[in-house]
Amino acid sequence: MKRAYIVGLLVLGLSAVIFYVQWSTREKERAARQAVIDHLKGKEYLDRDGKKEAQDDIARGTPKLKLYGLEVGDFDERAAVFRRRLGVELDPIAGCIVSDPLVKYADAYNAEVRRFLAAKFGPNAFDDVERESLRLWESKKDASLKTNESR
Repeated sequence: MKRAYIVGLLVLGLSAVIFYVQWSTREKERAARQAVIDHLKGKEYLDRDGKKEAQDDIARGTPKLKLYGLEVGDFDERAAVFRRRLGVELDPIAGCIVSDPLVKYADAYNAEVRRFLAAKFGPNAFDDVERESLRLWESKKDASLKTNESR
């Protein structure tokens, strides 16, 4: 009789463990799915003030440009030229999939940084650096093509 109770308790305990493992796995999967949905909706950017964050970064001497969208091949060249000429870091925050709150945040942040750069380096500084980085990338690309053709 005692044996039947012990076996019953073991079966009940094992069932509880199995149920808990399955439940916790489903909860983790649900939380992961919700995190992806929240990210796509831009929830982490809803309450962020891009202009204020840019002002804080500028005051600390660490201005950035927040990038989103398809990454182009000249990123390394752009980052180097922006860092060297303007003291600005490029900060990719999203790829092709963006949300309205993310775009609003990044655009407000970047507008403030561009105002700062125009005041410090002149109104054409940003465009000049963009053109310089593009020329640098094109020259590296052309050199790479010539190297490949000579092989």
